[in-house]
Amino acid sequence: MASNGNIKRTLDEVLPLAESLPLEDKAELVQRLIGEHSGLNVVIDNSCLSGSIIGLVNLMSRDEVAETLIAIANRVILEGKISKG
Repeated sequence: MASNGNIKRTLDEVLPLAESLPLEDKAELVQRLIGEHSGLNVVIDNSCLSGSIIGLVNLMSRDEVAETLIAIANRVILEGKISKG
């Protein structure tokens, strides 16, 4: 037992409880665990496509993420120039 009287739980005990939470509560739990000042933001969307994209980005290195974001920015700029004629 912890000194404050709370029972310590293992990850195996807590994980099933966390998995049963609604999506918004899961996002809040993750945000609380990583801390408010971590520089990370938790974004949840119910789209399978967005989940796949998030999964792929998590596998990328910093350089790959940077290159991808630069490519997206360049595409947005180009399309903006094309639409203005």
